[in-house]
Amino acid sequence: MPPRGPAQPHPAIGPYSRQTVILDEKHTKLREQPISAIVTDALAEAACPLYAWTRRRLDALWTRIGRRLDWFATLGVTTHWFRHTTITRVEHCTGSYALAAAFAGHQLPGSTGTYINITVADICWAFQQTDYGHHLLAPRSHRHQ
Repeated sequence: MPPRGPAQPHPAIGPYSRQTVILDEKHTKLREQPISAIVTDALAEAACPLYAWTRRRLDALWTRIGRRLDWFATLGVTTHWFRHTTITRVEHCTGSYALAAAFAGHQLPGSTGTYINITVADICWAFQQTDYGHHLLAPRSHRHQ
């Protein structure tokens, strides 16, 4: 299997024009995920350092920061910690377990999940509610409000 690389731009629209990236979920499923305007601008740069980040490199970074900041080590900050915290924030800000699950790339359990259709626009709206700023694909009014 080829090594997992950074998320790639949306192939049908052009580099980052949708302010999203395509995530490769363990080489089995591709999904579109919103990103902030700041990250969009950074990824558009050919020399973006984010392209060189690997899981191992991030783990080493968290370890080094933890050595210097006691509170950081106490919290046990890892890449997964950031993911967990972000998904929890999405659920708290939107009040929707379904949106938080979709933001995380999870399927809703049981037969109810079959009837719930969360779109990319819904996920972008949820992203916007977490104070990450305006998102291009988020509708002005939303069914979850």
